[in-house]
Amino acid sequence: MQAAIRECWEQALGHAAFGDDAFLLIHGANYLTAFQVIVALSGRLGTRLPVSLVMRYTTARALADAVLE
Repeated sequence: MQAAIRECWEQALGHAAFGDDAFLLIHGANYLTAFQVIVALSGRLGTRLPVSLVMRYTTARALADAVLE
């Protein structure tokens, strides 16, 4: 799950140079980027996920845990 989330973030941000940082704080992401990530991830999983997940769980690990619950 973390790998899928990272791939969605890499695509939305246009680069892959990050660790387990908070994407919204460090990598120049914004609400539109978060929306793109949630749409891509929802498509991969075949389910609808709320954008609020990305805003609340700001690392790949935290978001993966929340999605898997």
